Amino acid sequence: MRSRLICSLALASLLFAPLLAAQTDEPIPPTPKGPEEPAPKTSEKPSEGIKFLTDFAAAKKLAEEQKKGLFIDFMAEWCGPCKMLDKDVWSDKGVAERVSRDYVPVKIDVDEQQELAASYEIMAMPTLIIADAQGNAKVRQVGAAFDNPKDALKWFDDIAVALKELPEAEKAFAESKNSDIAKGMKLAEVYGKLGLNSKASKVCEDLINGREEKDSTLVDVRIKLADLQLEEGDSSAALGQLKIALGLLAKDDKRQVDVKLKLMDCRMYEQETEGLQVEIEALYAELLKAKDERVLDAGMKWVQLVVWGSSSEDVDEKVTVENHKKARGLFLDCVKALEGSKRKVEGQFYAAYFGWEAGEKDAAKKEMQAVIEAKDAKWSKIATDVLKQWENPEGEEKEGAEGDEG
Repeated sequence: MRSRLICSLALASLLFAPLLAAQTDEPIPPTPKGPEEPAPKTSEKPSEGIKFLTDFAAAKKLAEEQKKGLFIDFMAEWCGPCKMLDKDVWSDKGVAERVSRDYVPVKIDVDEQQELAASYEIMAMPTLIIADAQGNAKVRQVGAAFDNPKDALKWFDDIAVALKELPEAEKAFAESKNSDIAKGMKLAEVYGKLGLNSKASKVCEDLINGREEKDSTLVDVRIKLADLQLEEGDSSAALGQLKIALGLLAKDDKRQVDVKLKLMDCRMYEQETEGLQVEIEALYAELLKAKDERVLDAGMKWVQLVVWGSSSEDVDEKVTVENHKKARGLFLDCVKALEGSKRKVEGQFYAAYFGWEAGEKDAAKKEMQAVIEAKDAKWSKIATDVLKQWENPEGEEKEGAEGDEG
């Protein structure tokens, strides 16, 4: 069950991700720097975008000479998000200027430089590392944290602020002998912004150790630790922290819903699913009545458990169609309840998507077009790519290509 669930969720995330076109730019030949020393190789043609180096040793040397840090993009040719960054972000003049102000940029193909990738414990692409001139990592971002120049610039600015805050935050927590909750949470927050999850987790653990399990002042600490554990894939540990946190919250505490939603994810991963569907449906009904935006999250939990929680081999085709119809109904109800909400378009997207899966294809296309016309920065873009998939399925492309060859 667990492996099928993980695979199903991964497949679903791919369906909702934008289609990414591969770039065909060839590396430029090295330009002589002098009679004996060639310039470091770059991975880009001349453009207004980032001029990445590809020689790590040369990049470190240049960073030392220019008294800058390193910005390392660990990527792969087959990585869709990596191609998206190249096309939509790294090509931007403003992003290039922002990066070059503080860093020497270097792009590392993990397949070509496997030892270097292993030394940085690269497990997924893209992974973005900000390091000092000697290569010591200071920031780690796994996955594309942005898909446009504006968000990229904000990310770099936020990182710069966090790096400035870090020394004082570390000093303040140390002076409290790792016991002050407010100072510890501040440090954990800074570490989190820098992608240093293991360090952030250690801060939370220091705060928890030596205190009573029923200490209600630790609720936010336990929730933060669970979030970090979930990001690292340790759903079992997160489950334990969230159960304790939920037990410490008053029934009218607004944090109850968020903790319950996270617990539901953990229970699915840990196969603690007995009675879970009933709990999800009850939470969905409660949030729908309250017109709470989080009703969409409860709806997705139902989908994860019922629709994607089993392989198609385990479920009769008629049941699968009915489940997709019910999922569609859940999100149509969300759309009605969230009139005027910023998340309404998200509900429209899911209603259309599950309508297509349920066989209501004409209605689904119209609804997906409405999502596109809503001009939502995130969902309209995704809807555009999904609609393209519907109108030109990959299987038809392949058949056409084979027919042309024949």
